[in-house]
Amino acid sequence: MLHDVTGDDALALLRTWGETVQSAGELWRALPAPEWTASGQRDHAVMTRLDTLARTMHRSQLRTGWPGDGPPDARLLHMAETFTRAADLIERYHRPQQSPHAPGAEVRADVEATRVRVLHVLNVSAHAIGVAVRRHVNDESVRSHVSRNDKVRRAVPRGQEALARLDVFERLTTHVGPRLARASVGEHVDGPPRGSRLPEALVRWDIQAHRAAAYAPTPATLRVVSRAQADLASAVGVVVRAGQATGQLDAATVQRVTPAVEATVTAWSGLADRWQALTSPSTRRVDQDLLTASGELQAALLEITHDKTTVADPQTIAQRVDVRDVAHTLQEGLAAAADLAHVVGDAARSPTLVAPARAVLAAHRSRDDTSPATRPPRSEQLASSVDPRDVQVNRPVALTAPVRVDLVSAADTTTTAAGAAMSATSMLERSTAGPAAVATSERQAASRRQAQRVVQMVLPLPSAAWAR
Repeated sequence: MLHDVTGDDALALLRTWGETVQSAGELWRALPAPEWTASGQRDHAVMTRLDTLARTMHRSQLRTGWPGDGPPDARLLHMAETFTRAADLIERYHRPQQSPHAPGAEVRADVEATRVRVLHVLNVSAHAIGVAVRRHVNDESVRSHVSRNDKVRRAVPRGQEALARLDVFERLTTHVGPRLARASVGEHVDGPPRGSRLPEALVRWDIQAHRAAAYAPTPATLRVVSRAQADLASAVGVVVRAGQATGQLDAATVQRVTPAVEATVTAWSGLADRWQALTSPSTRRVDQDLLTASGELQAALLEITHDKTTVADPQTIAQRVDVRDVAHTLQEGLAAAADLAHVVGDAARSPTLVAPARAVLAAHRSRDDTSPATRPPRSEQLASSVDPRDVQVNRPVALTAPVRVDLVSAADTTTTAAGAAMSATSMLERSTAGPAAVATSERQAASRRQAQRVVQMVLPLPSAAWAR
C-alpha cells in the first residue's frame, strides 16, 4: 500500500478501514492472555482504543453519508480476511483449559511478536490511508473552487476530519516501529520445507509470467511481472554474496556476477515504476493465477534470503540450503528472465496496449518536465496529448508517442541488462559445485523438466476477461 496509493483510492480505503481494525481486534482477543508487563499493558490499552476509534469513525461515516456506498479496497479487505482466519484458527485449535502447563517461553515470544506485528500493520496502513486521503482532499479543494456541487464541497471538510482521526491512529501505534525488529526475534519461522519448492516456484512463475505478458497484457500485469523479476535478481545477489562469504563460491565469480545482477535489479525496478505510473484503482486488477505464482516465488526466495525482518547473514543462508545448488537454480531463473524481457518489450510496443487517460496524461507531462530540452512547442504538446473528454471520465486510451517511446527505451535497457546477467551468471553452472551438488542438481533439473511439462498440460490459457 505504501508503494501504491492515490487520491482515487481514498474513499474505498475509508470504507474498508473499520472492518480491518475490527478484524485485527478479533485476532488480538483470540491470542492467549498477554504478559502483564508495562509494554503488554500499553499494547492492550492501545488496541482497545484503536477498536473504539474505528467504531466511532464508522458511525460518523454512516451519519454524514461520506464516503458513502461503493466498492471496498481489495487490499484492506484481504488483510481483514487474513486477521479473521487467523483468529478462527486460534479459537479452533488453542485449548488452554486442556493443558495443565503454562505456555513455554518460545510460545510466549511468538505471541508477543504477533501482537507487535498486528499493531505495526495498523500503523503502516493508517499512514498509507492518510496519504491517499490527503491527496484526495487536495484534489477536491481544487475542484471545489470551480464547482457548485454540494457533494464536492462536502468532501473537503469530511476528508480533513478523516485525516485528523487517522493521525490519531498513527500516533497511538508509532511506538511499535522500533520494537518490531526486536519482537520478531521470538517469531517461530520454519526453514525451507523442501528442496524442490524454489525450482517448482520458478517453473510455475515462468509459465504464468510468459502467458500474462503475451496474452492481453495490461500495465498492472506487466508491473507485477517486472517487480517479481527485480526481486528474483536481488535474491541472486544475496545468495552469491553468501556463497563468497562461506567459501562455496570463488571471489572471481562473485565479482563478475554482482555488477550484472545489480544492473538487472535497477532496470527491472525502473520498468516496474513506469508500469505502475500507468495504472489506476480501476485497472489494478491482475489475474489471480499470476498473483499466486508471484506470491509463491517471493515466499520461496524470502525463506532462503531473509531472517525475520532483515536479510539473513551468510552463515544462516548456508545452514538452510546448499548455496551452490540454489545459485545454479536462480541462474536458470535469470536465463528465463532474458526471454521474458523480450516479451515485456513486445507488449510495450503493442499498439493495442491501453491505460487510463489520467495516468497517460500524467506520464506524458512527467516526461516533458524531465526533458525540457526536447520538449515540443506548446501547440504540439496539446495535439499529442490526451483528449480532455477521455481524461474527464478516465477512459482507457492508447499510449501517447512520448510515453510509448519511454517505455520501449526502458524495456530495451532491461532486455540488455537481463542478457548481460544471463551471460555473467553462466559461471554459476553445475561445474562450480561439488560432486554431491552436481548429482542433486541433475536430479532436480530432471524434476523441473517433468514439472514444467505437467504444469503446461494443467494450466489453462488465460482469458481476456480478467484483463478488463
